[in-house]
This record gives sequence, structure tokens and C-alpha cells, in this order.
Amino acid sequence: MEPIELRLLDTEKNYDPSLVKELVCRYNHNQSTSISLEDFKHILDTIDYILEHGETFDEGIQSIQSDIKEIQRIYKSIQLLPINNEKYLNVLKKQIPFFIQSVTGEDALFHYCDISVDLDYPLIDGIPLYHDMYHLRGTDLVLYYLKRLSEENHFCSLFDDLETFIEDYEKTIKTSIYDLQINFFELVVHQCITHISIYNSPGLIIHDKKEVKEINSIISFFHYPMIDLFKENIIASFNKIPIIYPQDSYQITFSHEGADFYEILNQFEYSRDITLLKQLSIYDLIDFLEQDILINEEYTAFMSSLTAIEIVSILKLIIPELDTFLHSTSIADIISELDTSITYQEILSHYITTEVLNTYPQYIKKEGSF
Repeated sequence: MEPIELRLLDTEKNYDPSLVKELVCRYNHNQSTSISLEDFKHILDTIDYILEHGETFDEGIQSIQSDIKEIQRIYKSIQLLPINNEKYLNVLKKQIPFFIQSVTGEDALFHYCDISVDLDYPLIDGIPLYHDMYHLRGTDLVLYYLKRLSEENHFCSLFDDLETFIEDYEKTIKTSIYDLQINFFELVVHQCITHISIYNSPGLIIHDKKEVKEINSIISFFHYPMIDLFKENIIASFNKIPIIYPQDSYQITFSHEGADFYEILNQFEYSRDITLLKQLSIYDLIDFLEQDILINEEYTAFMSSLTAIEIVSILKLIIPELDTFLHSTSIADIISELDTSITYQEILSHYITTEVLNTYPQYIKKEGSF
């Protein structure tokens, strides 16, 4: 590897030509010394990353491999919670195992510095890859994320009534948690603080509706690192999260499974009962609305029957970027994104304009997070 080839990259770093040549051959499985510019940059990035972890190349590899063992140890220690949420399950069942396989299998060395998984289950302060919030990458980011997720997960696992609480949460919001992008640790902490305020003991099932007092002193009661670290966040968002009470109703709108599409279609064509539509999954509902089966009055009646979170669920499928964690937008911007050539989107736009903006004009330009 001649020095001129490194200078083509406009880099001031001095790379060991023999090491670079060795890694190029290794990258190509000793089949060729030819390599694309993009792959060559990746090899140099790999060298940089490894040398960030040790005085020498070999020391850096040993340090990273030690971190990988710690990632494996933490992952094995995590107890899967009874939470049927796609983001949560995907991270723990697919993304982390895939990453571990990539950094322990063939060509592992070239996967140390980057991540091919999303890590899109949010921690209490958000999703690391969307915001570069930890200024970490590669194995460093996965190790930090997994430590944090493990601590949040462990706290939630302390409650025997977690599954019942999650069921009551679904019944309260009348929406399946499967497609929601939310942090369950924050929900559990909020509910537990409320429980302590009312009953002077930790728990999640609350029957009595009383004012929550002395939040600061209650938070100090926990002595839990993750709660201490984000104490201000928890206090600031406390009034934005609903207290969950036991619910008798089992009707969950837009459940992940949903009723059979054609069965609902046949029943609707016979009865014209718009409440049948809420038995569909959110994806089947969008398909149903796009068929132009409803007349304008039925579209309007259906939109009027929706809760705020149900409307947001629909909007997130129409406008996918709204599902980016902490994505900021305004109602006016959302309306401008709707395709008014599609009947249900036109009526949804009109409904939001007349029922939301006329009632709450202060939100016309105000940005918020979904």
C-alpha cells in the first residue's frame, strides 16, 4: 500500500501501511488487494476506532473484545418483560443478538465501529441513534445502551402486577401498545410514585383517585440510579402521563391482531355500523378507509368517534416521519402533509381543522412531539 493512496483521502493521520495492507487483504478474504474507496475508508475508520481503545492495535482489540463479553453478559441477564411491544421485543429478540453475532463471527473486527441495527426502543431520554445523544458509536454505544436498558428493565421486573398494569394501560388509551414507541420504564416509575403517594408503598395498581403530593421526596425514596439520574425529567413530565386505574372494558381499538378484514367488511356492508371499524388492526383500517367504502357522513362520524391517541396512530401511518421519536411538528404542518385527493385524508384534514384548530387556535403554529 503506497502512501500516495492514503493521501487521496485527504487525511493527516499516519497509518501503518503494512497494517492497512493486511486489513485490506483480510477484508477481501485474501482474494484481492483491490477495494472500493468506501470500503477503504471503512478500514481506516476501523483502525481509528480500535486505536481509541488501546495504546496499540492489539491492545485496542483486546479492550473491545472485553466490552463485547460484557455486552453478552448483560444481554443474558435481561429478563424479558410481559410487554407485547414491537420496538421492545425487536431490540431484545433480534437487534442485540444480531449485533452480538456480527462482532463475534467472521470479519468481526470490521463491525466493531459501526452499528447495522436501529436500537429504536427508546430509553427514558430517547433513542440514541436518532440524536447521537451519547456521542458514542459501535460497541461503545451498544454497551452503554444495553446497560441503561438493563437497569430500566430490572426496575420494571420488580413489580408482580406489571402485566395487569400494562393491560389496564391499553384499556385506558383504548389502543394496543404493540405499535407504540414509548418508554415503559417512565410509565412504571410514574405509576409507582403515584402508588406510594396514595398508599405509602410501591406498586402499580391504583384504585383510589387522590392528589399526588411530595413527588420530590418520593423520588428520593427509591435510591435507584436511573431514577436519580433523570429525576428532573420525571418531575417535568409527571403531569403529562396519565394515572392508570383498573379498567373493566376489554375493547382495545386498533389491536395488533385485529378482526378478520373481510368479515368486518361483510358485516359493515350489511349494517353500516362504523364502530365495527375499530375492531380492525390499524393497518387493515387504513386499507379499509382507502377503499372509499364509506360515504362522507360516515367518514365524519368515524373521525368524530376517535380519541386523540387513535388519530395520532392513524397520522403516524400516513406520515411515517411522525413516528421518529421526539419529532417536532405543528398541527398546521401535519394538515399540509395530508393528501386531500384521498377522501379519508381530506375528511380527516377537515375534521382536525374544524374540531381541533378552531377549539385550540393556540396550537396552529405551536410545535410539539409525537
